[in-house]
Amino acid sequence: MNVLLCPTLLFIEDDEWNDKNKKDIFLKRLLKIFDYTLKNDVKIYWNDDLELMLWEQPNLHPWLSQDTSDITVSLFQNTNNIQSSVGYDMCKSDPNIISTISSKDIVSPTLSLIHYMLEKDINFDFIVDEPNNHKFTFSCECHDNILIPQITYLFDDSINISEEISKRWNKIKVNNTILTELLEITRQKYFPDKNFVYKLEYDSSFINSFYKTTDKKEKIIYTIVQRLTLKPNEVAKVVGLHDEQIKTKSIRSFRINDVCRVYYEYKKDNTFLFKNYTGSSEHDKGTRHT
Repeated sequence: MNVLLCPTLLFIEDDEWNDKNKKDIFLKRLLKIFDYTLKNDVKIYWNDDLELMLWEQPNLHPWLSQDTSDITVSLFQNTNNIQSSVGYDMCKSDPNIISTISSKDIVSPTLSLIHYMLEKDINFDFIVDEPNNHKFTFSCECHDNILIPQITYLFDDSINISEEISKRWNKIKVNNTILTELLEITRQKYFPDKNFVYKLEYDSSFINSFYKTTDKKEKIIYTIVQRLTLKPNEVAKVVGLHDEQIKTKSIRSFRINDVCRVYYEYKKDNTFLFKNYTGSSEHDKGTRHT
């Protein structure tokens, strides 16, 4: 599936361009995007409106800068130009795509492009400029369908997983969406080219045992994310997970390490229901496996 870029990944204002650290991060992100598209054999959706903006706004770096000519070449080698998007009305975005560029509304060409994709029912991955846990919904008044793209965050420069886990862990008991957020930012960092295969749901027994664990939390979160990106027929290929069914029950389990396990159940609506967690002091207490 091809990708669409958040507009703020394409343009940077003068004051930020003149800040060496911000400039380096901006250019590093562009190169990361191009590397991602090449390795995954995907293209960046593009239109003439976006291209005109590159050249009509000389104060919007980096496209008229001599030291970024290689990046410009890389961009146009990786685009899928949709010519008929020129002049299209803008679609609606929920939540709004907010531009940080004050000198020009760079959001409009992107929404115009998405409007065309709505008409043709073209799905895409949306590469965003900051980690987030919400989904964008695109719609318009002239078509009945909506588009909800997969959100992809490729950049680990602003994510410290250990720090995020330490900061949020104790809130999991009162708000299990915190756990979902930790899983999502970990997926974005370590598995950016994969999606979660299931909807997520948590039993209270899982939350109660999970948040109390003294085991290595980053390892736990990483392994859960790895499992959630695997379809049932792919799990057996990952030997270390030891994913297996518990005897005489519909519940399954997989390993975090040699002693810690997550217990879960598949539900009919493609929901992955977390049932329980056993840490290093509770492994195999009252459980039997096939």
